[in-house]
Amino acid sequence: MPPSIGPQDLPPKVIAFVIGLSMLGGMAHYMDRLRRGQLKAHWSIELAGDILYSLATGFTVWYFASASGTSEYISAGMAIVGGHLGARFMFMVQEALVEKAMRSIRGEKHTDQNPEP
Repeated sequence: MPPSIGPQDLPPKVIAFVIGLSMLGGMAHYMDRLRRGQLKAHWSIELAGDILYSLATGFTVWYFASASGTSEYISAGMAIVGGHLGARFMFMVQEALVEKAMRSIRGEKHTDQNPEP
C-alpha cells in the first residue's frame, strides 16, 4: 500500500495555484453581483469580501478533497466550484442575518409572506 500524501505534503506552488483558483470563484461572484446591481458598499469592500469568502470555502473544499485522496485535477476543479458556490452561500447567509438584524432594530415581527389560507 503506497504511503498516503496529505495536503500538508504538497509544495507551496500547488497551494498557491489552489488559492488562485479559489479567488476566481470570488471574482465570478463579484462580477455577477456587479452585473445585477446588488453591490451595497464600496466596490473594494465588496470585492474583498467575495474573495475572502471564496478563499475560505474553496481552500477548505480542496483540503478535504486532497486529504481524501482525490486526484489533483479533480481537487482543483472542486476548489473552483466550492469557492464560487461558497461565496454565494455566504452572501445569502449574510443577507438573511442583516435582514433579521434590521427587523429587530426596527422592532418588527417576522411575518410569513405566504400565509396559509
